[in-house]
Amino acid sequence: MALSKPLNLLKNKMMTKKLLLFILIVIIMACINDDNIGPDKIGEVTALKNGIEWSANIYNFGKSLPFDIGFSMGIKVYNNKGFLREDLYFYRFQNHFNPQTIYLTNAHVENDSVGVFYTTLIDDGDVLGDIYDLDTTTTNNFIQITSYNSSKAEIKGIFNVSLILTRDDGDGDPPPQTIELKNGKFSVKVDRAWFE
Repeated sequence: MALSKPLNLLKNKMMTKKLLLFILIVIIMACINDDNIGPDKIGEVTALKNGIEWSANIYNFGKSLPFDIGFSMGIKVYNNKGFLREDLYFYRFQNHFNPQTIYLTNAHVENDSVGVFYTTLIDDGDVLGDIYDLDTTTTNNFIQITSYNSSKAEIKGIFNVSLILTRDDGDGDPPPQTIELKNGKFSVKVDRAWFE
């Protein structure tokens, strides 16, 4: 009996040390800077945005909803805190290698016109900021799939799009009246069934 009390005390100290070590590991892991901000990316985009190099990630690619006409591609930019700041969305483009003209259209109206939507986001990334629509005074708005790699299930493509401000959120400095995304390039993983 005399030995059991010191042994129990020793076991409790060991358990306390293990518990403290576990808590310390959890705290350290929570503080590690993770470069994977936002959801898992499936592709990448580069372009000249108003003449300045711009890059973003593709987070979704699939059938254009709600009418299941063509494909859509969601391109997003997150800040270093993980808040969504830019959202570029192409919709209703087809799975062929010809250039596809982008028109001023609405994703919620049933037609087969290729469209685009761009917005900034503010606060914690769930509040619409500035909104841009297609600038119809320009003539070089297009998206084109240039290659499909079946072994990687990946498509590559190019695009040019000119956008015009349709809503200024009034937050911060005045936004540019137009945004031109030129020499755009993208590569994205896709479902093989859509392209074979």
